[in-house]
Amino acid sequence: MRSGERIGGGRIPWWVGDFDEQWVKELLELDADLVPVSLLSIGYPAETGELSPRRHLDEMVSWR
Repeated sequence: MRSGERIGGGRIPWWVGDFDEQWVKELLELDADLVPVSLLSIGYPAETGELSPRRHLDEMVSWR
């Protein structure tokens, strides 16, 4: 996803898990044996901003 930001794409930083499964199957013309389990929002941002700095792993994980 961050690579997409580098080339001008955008994203909403969360997965969508609550949606009408049948509607998505019809919209994407999925085979009957396929089941959508989540969606990821992607696209182009309305405004151009700067990339946020990456956080170091030690800031997000506690080692014990």
